[in-house]
Amino acid sequence: MGIEVLAGDIYLTTEPLRGGGLINDREARRRAAEVFNVMEVDLDPGAVLGNLSTAFWQLTEIAKALAQDAQVLIMDEPPASLAKHETEHLFQLVERLKARGISIVYISHRMDEVYRIADRITILRDGQRLFTKPLILAEGLSRCGIGRDAGEAMPISSPARRSGRGAACPTASSGWCPDPTPRRCAVACRPRRPPHGPPDV
Repeated sequence: MGIEVLAGDIYLTTEPLRGGGLINDREARRRAAEVFNVMEVDLDPGAVLGNLSTAFWQLTEIAKALAQDAQVLIMDEPPASLAKHETEHLFQLVERLKARGISIVYISHRMDEVYRIADRITILRDGQRLFTKPLILAEGLSRCGIGRDAGEAMPISSPARRSGRGAACPTASSGWCPDPTPRRCAVACRPRRPPHGPPDV
């Protein structure tokens, strides 16, 4: 198997061809350079993909979509594997793409990210869409997202809480996690995945 470079990954299955049906690598790199120029990122189309960090992999995925003239991009928790400065670069890219008229569906439970880049917000809770509207105050979003204000006590609604075991947890549908150990809670309190709430006192 050959070494994969950025241009080859971006145009995988849509490679520009030359006479005889052979892949035109030079043209692929030229087109990839144009896409990177639109994104305003400094990347070498001939760079080996496996030598790049996760942040550059994400840029490559965005470049793939733009190379196909995508007008809508969906980003699901993109900063999860990025360092702080890489996240900042991503947000700057999002703003540039928005300025070019590209729509972005940005999925996140981190409110600082939402307020940084969003124009409108859709709240989902328990698999249901509550609303879509321009951004509102943080207190309102907290109540919509977890069904209560951030500082409001969880209701006594489960046998585990009535027994005195466990801790308050906005992830659990009952509002109470019987085992707040992070690993066990991550399994017991699916399908929603916000972080732990504060322990009950």
